[in-house]
Amino acid sequence: MTVHTAQGPRLDQPKKTSQTKEVMKRFAQNPLAMIAMVMFVVFVALALLAPYICKYGYDEYTADLFSPPSMEHFFGTDRFGRDLFSRVLYGGRYPIFMGVAATIIGTFIGLVLGAIAGFFGQTADNIVMRFCDIFQAIPGILLSMVISTALGPGVVNTVIALSIAGIAGTARMLRSLILQIRNSDYIEAAGSINCSSARIIFMHILPNTFGPILVGCTMGIGGTIMQAASLSFLGLGVKAPIPEWGALLNEGRNYFMLHPHLLVFPGLAIGLLSFATCVMGDGLRDAMDPRLKK
Repeated sequence: MTVHTAQGPRLDQPKKTSQTKEVMKRFAQNPLAMIAMVMFVVFVALALLAPYICKYGYDEYTADLFSPPSMEHFFGTDRFGRDLFSRVLYGGRYPIFMGVAATIIGTFIGLVLGAIAGFFGQTADNIVMRFCDIFQAIPGILLSMVISTALGPGVVNTVIALSIAGIAGTARMLRSLILQIRNSDYIEAAGSINCSSARIIFMHILPNTFGPILVGCTMGIGGTIMQAASLSFLGLGVKAPIPEWGALLNEGRNYFMLHPHLLVFPGLAIGLLSFATCVMGDGLRDAMDPRLKK
């Protein structure tokens, strides 16, 4: 008579870690990416906590006109005596919101179009790709300028303009990813058990393209922030009295030689925030690269 005994898990076997934990671990091992993430979090925190940090309101007038940076006014004041530190902190809300919102909206619409083109192919693919060709034939900033001019200035209209400019790139990226995995065994198996096209796309295809989409979305926020500031600088985005960073640059450009602080601090804010988001995306791409697995 043979007695079978149940064996528990061997203690010398290494524990398997989830893919998410592995990605987070590799990301944490990238010091530049971690610094960029901290910078981004600091920018968001300063923008949200501006009412509790700033001594003056962003549209509060003082008697100190064109005051240089000092202990009273950390970033100096503008031609109306308004505290530039307060205006930069309050103004950070708008590029962050517009950059994130426009990227998410543009990515979502691009995902839908790219999924239709890559999965169904043939006529749907031709229609969507010709649509993308038309929009990508126009430089992104020029397309945003045209749409902003047609819609008028404002936060919502600027988000719409920036979103439309980013749709084509996402659609093409997802289409290429779907073409690579469309004939995979698990996709054919899902089709053999009569899964609907929508279920195959959302339950089987999109989860396997999440990594590149997330990286592209993260890196796209930096470029969208720059475009939002450019539109406001040209007077096509957010206008006064809202202290958006691009609008602050436009207000201070005529006084740069005598009062350079009016351009230096808003310009640094735009550059550092865009740098942080791009480096975060770059670090996330390296962390999600399968070739880096040990």
